[in-house]
Amino acid sequence: MCIRDSCHWAFLHPDVRSLEAETDAENAASQRVLEKCGFRPNGIIGEEGPRFSLAPMEVKNNILTEETFIELYSSVGWEPPCEAQVRLALQNSLATFTALENGKPVGMVRLIGDGGMSFYIKDFAVLPDYQGQGVGRALMNAMESWIEKELQPGWAVSLELISSKGRESFYAKFGFEQRPNDWDGAGMMKMVWR
Repeated sequence: MCIRDSCHWAFLHPDVRSLEAETDAENAASQRVLEKCGFRPNGIIGEEGPRFSLAPMEVKNNILTEETFIELYSSVGWEPPCEAQVRLALQNSLATFTALENGKPVGMVRLIGDGGMSFYIKDFAVLPDYQGQGVGRALMNAMESWIEKELQPGWAVSLELISSKGRESFYAKFGFEQRPNDWDGAGMMKMVWR
């Protein structure tokens, strides 16, 4: 956690464009820790051994294409809808957010809703090799910042989702509450087919 926190702190400084780390060539455990924190081998061998680089995760709004959506959606084991259905869903989203590492899409989330009282998080997916490396956090932060900018002073809105099974703890870190609870019943959904 210290490495991840140090990286986060470093990237808060606008002049920091990337970070580099070097490990002993025989220290596979340190290399795995760096990779788990998002560092990637950069092909350079330093005095101690291989070097690893980390660039800040970039999140862009409304660049999500049908092809990228289907790739990311499928990567987490979900059966994707057809391309025409995805196209219509993207067109009707309030906003989409795509996480990029060195220009490669590694995560996505769509935001749908009425723009005034209710927002709904949909299709939150991160490539399995990038899970646990801050991609989800970057997407969530970008999405919440977007919502805050859209709100009028004094407004409060509901941000809702249905979590994938076993992923509830990720959303709890951002203040989401599980249902049912003392004041709300369980969330419900129904699929409509034609």
